[in-house]
Amino acid sequence: MEVMHAWRTSATFSFSTRRLQSFRSVLVPRHSSVATLAPSLWQTHKRKWCTASNPAIAKPLPPGFVPDDGSVESTRRMLGLDQISSCTSSPTTTTTESTTATASPESTSKHEEKKKTNLVGLTYQEFEDTLVERGWRVDQAKQAWICIYDRGITEFDNMLELSKACRAALAADYEIDYGQTQFDHLSADGTRKWMVGFGKSAVESVFIPETTRGTLCVSSQVGCTMSCSFCHTGTQPIERNLTAGEIVSQLMQARLHLREFPLRGTGRIVSNIVFMGQGEPGYNWRNVAKAIDIISDGRGCKIGKAKITISTSGVVPFIYRMAKDLKGVQLAISLHAVRDSLRNELVPINKQYPIAEMLEACRAHRRVAFEYVMLQGVNDSEADAHDLVKLIKDFQCVVNLIPFNAWPGSIYECSSREQIEKFADILIAANIHAPIRWPRTLFSVRLRTVVTHRNNLFYDLFSFLHKQKQKQK
Repeated sequence: MEVMHAWRTSATFSFSTRRLQSFRSVLVPRHSSVATLAPSLWQTHKRKWCTASNPAIAKPLPPGFVPDDGSVESTRRMLGLDQISSCTSSPTTTTTESTTATASPESTSKHEEKKKTNLVGLTYQEFEDTLVERGWRVDQAKQAWICIYDRGITEFDNMLELSKACRAALAADYEIDYGQTQFDHLSADGTRKWMVGFGKSAVESVFIPETTRGTLCVSSQVGCTMSCSFCHTGTQPIERNLTAGEIVSQLMQARLHLREFPLRGTGRIVSNIVFMGQGEPGYNWRNVAKAIDIISDGRGCKIGKAKITISTSGVVPFIYRMAKDLKGVQLAISLHAVRDSLRNELVPINKQYPIAEMLEACRAHRRVAFEYVMLQGVNDSEADAHDLVKLIKDFQCVVNLIPFNAWPGSIYECSSREQIEKFADILIAANIHAPIRWPRTLFSVRLRTVVTHRNNLFYDLFSFLHKQKQKQK
């Protein structure tokens, strides 16, 4: 997504470069859950749904990958089925089960003995029910939850509030796994980037400190299906959805590295969460919703829903469902164009959910943030600004203007500073809040405020912590 991309530099991450032809691929289809519900029907219509105007450049999906956009009901109506099996299973599951069945009982039992349940990713109710079923008291389950999410304890032996017997019982069957930090980079302006590994996969998260808040940008998928032509993440093939535990682990890793545990008082280093990293949250609905339930729990992570923002490229069923099931969570829309013809090129999902249909779904939300990347000679004209005013004048909204950060192989260039400011002036004249998200090295010149990063409290704090960490090594 574009906000994550704004802080990415090619020198920091060495992602494999893919040719520009991959940008034209179309996204995962609206009813792709059919892949597991009716394999034969899926194979018949796979070319129609997954291929762009030029089938030779469509991005293939990994076997068994099923994006979750919460549209099972519409799939049922389309297929005319009375009963639909769970979408969580995949064709590869049967193969795995049959392979396991042929293994010897001894090897199977050894495998089961070694495997432990990760407690990270369970909602509080699931967490409590799991421990109560094993004979724990409710207050003991609550204390264990607080130890994990409020105090950041990763070893059961350090949960001194629990009895020795309870700690031993937890260690025997469960684990606390936040993934492994593969990369940790602290920039001079305080921005900090991590690459967090989960098995064979890895995703990045970025912490952006400001004087009044600290925002953590997290990923929802490994790779991305959107193929937005201006986005570097769009060049990465989709691998899989992140689980709820893997999404929450990005927050836990950030707080561990920032030494924020234990959580005390109202002052937070990480105070806000934005789902603007790798992947489309609308195609991983259930895990994203579950992760938000954990993050917003007042007994643990303590980040209210009002401080959580989900950015979507325009998955209409997800926008409606978010308004219904995630009340209080903020919505951000990756708009980037005011005409369907242009948005079809920049954000290909627009072919499936045009601008008018997407904006109609946005009316289900009280407030919306529109993301608009500034591309020279593409979407930055004064006429585009006036058309944008007409599109969103009835919304209570903010338009975040994002100067494009060019990356190797990109066909676009960033609009000039003068043109970006003209664009913003037109929106401001129409009483639309339009902050310009300048790169942090440029600061907020728009407000004519001279602020250097040396005056940033977060910068001083993180510089000190980073130096201490280097000394320990």
